[in-house]
Amino acid sequence: MSTKSYGMFGGTSMLTDDCNQFTSTDIKGLCSTAESISLDLLRAVENTVTGLSRIQDSLSWMLKNAYTYAEAVSNCSLESAIDVEDTIIQQLKDAEAGIISAISTLNNKLDSAFSDPQLFGSHQDSVVSEFESTIGLFKELHAALGALRWAILEHNADFDPPSKEASVVSADDAIRYLHS
Repeated sequence: MSTKSYGMFGGTSMLTDDCNQFTSTDIKGLCSTAESISLDLLRAVENTVTGLSRIQDSLSWMLKNAYTYAEAVSNCSLESAIDVEDTIIQQLKDAEAGIISAISTLNNKLDSAFSDPQLFGSHQDSVVSEFESTIGLFKELHAALGALRWAILEHNADFDPPSKEASVVSADDAIRYLHS
């Protein structure tokens, strides 16, 4: 009976030509490696799900507040503009842009979760579900911040000085008015 030596799983494997069997050392090495990979994968899944869940909690809080503020601004009896310098408006626009970037990043990570060969079954389902929920909340927050921004703009428009009246009868009148 002849044997051949193969360097597999961090050790030397003895494979017999007759029965093609691994030695017990090879099997122990394989099991140890698989167990380590499984534990690392489980840790990564748990960390991802936990992290996304925390993000979702924060997004839910921000979402609630954004709609509350938008409603408050819409029902506001304040007799002056809220954001004369457009500072809040710019911050809201910046936040909306940041959300679009975050959604793009999360979509890339979601695609990776779908295509990762190590991630399958309930592990893939839970990771994918959390990414989809987080992306959904980011989209809702984007809409809520847009609603808040528009509520402020509409409130402020009520306090803008009236524009000069234009008497437009022809296209030439309209052009003169726009240039004035």
